[in-house]
Amino acid sequence: MRLPPLTLFAIIDAAVGFGLAFVYVILSRDCAAPFACWFGGACFALCVNPWTQFPFVLAIGLGIGAVPGAIVYLAERSRPWRP
Repeated sequence: MRLPPLTLFAIIDAAVGFGLAFVYVILSRDCAAPFACWFGGACFALCVNPWTQFPFVLAIGLGIGAVPGAIVYLAERSRPWRP
């Protein structure tokens, strides 16, 4: 049984997004680099809680995951339907 293309897109996009976010949090352990830089690109060496950056990394992962999700979506839509 084949899944609908939109369902495949959602599964792939969510898997890439959550996978990237969880890998970032696990690899950062207790000290994650901040995403913010100030004053013309000057970045300071700060330690922040990686869980506070989880939503931001998840959003980036969902954006990145949209590419393979769209490829699979278009590939599945182009396949002929056979019950």
